[in-house]
Amino acid sequence: MSPRRGLAKPSVCVFCSASDQVSPFFFAEIEVLGKLLAEAGIEVWYGGASVGLMGRLADTVLQYGGVIRGIMPRVFEDREVIHRGLTDLLMVDSLMERKQLMLEKADAFLAFPGGVGTLDELMEVLAHRQLGLTSKPLIILNILDFWRSFLESLVEMQQQKMISMGFEELFDVVDQPQQVLGLLRNYRLTE
Repeated sequence: MSPRRGLAKPSVCVFCSASDQVSPFFFAEIEVLGKLLAEAGIEVWYGGASVGLMGRLADTVLQYGGVIRGIMPRVFEDREVIHRGLTDLLMVDSLMERKQLMLEKADAFLAFPGGVGTLDELMEVLAHRQLGLTSKPLIILNILDFWRSFLESLVEMQQQKMISMGFEELFDVVDQPQQVLGLLRNYRLTE
């Protein structure tokens, strides 16, 4: 179980792509996720971008009256990618600081299909969970079997004795955004 911080609303940090070139199907699914989280009263942390799946997630959470907070490295200040309409936006000095704040601020983590940045953030949380540095839930949203190769690589690492723990102790895998709320209920992060 993830310990809750006082009377604060539960929060989840969503890792996803800033690319505008991904399949429209992923845009539709991130909208479903954003709507579900907003309507459940779950606050959302994410990377702070206005583009790609990140931007669509933010816009959807806001559209449905939810709270969304971004964490953006200052290196992106001169680019047109920062979402300026968020509930809150924290500017940090580095990607490392962004990940550290995400680990501190969120009650749970959700890896939506994404690219190298998403994989980096997912691995950061996974390493912290494996080392016992956090017990906060990690959920992998395996839409269209997107994470299959990644999951197979982990199985190979385990078979080669590179990883000693069973995966069931480190993360959950779901296929649809609708399944996320059930897991968050199991972790007592929502009703």
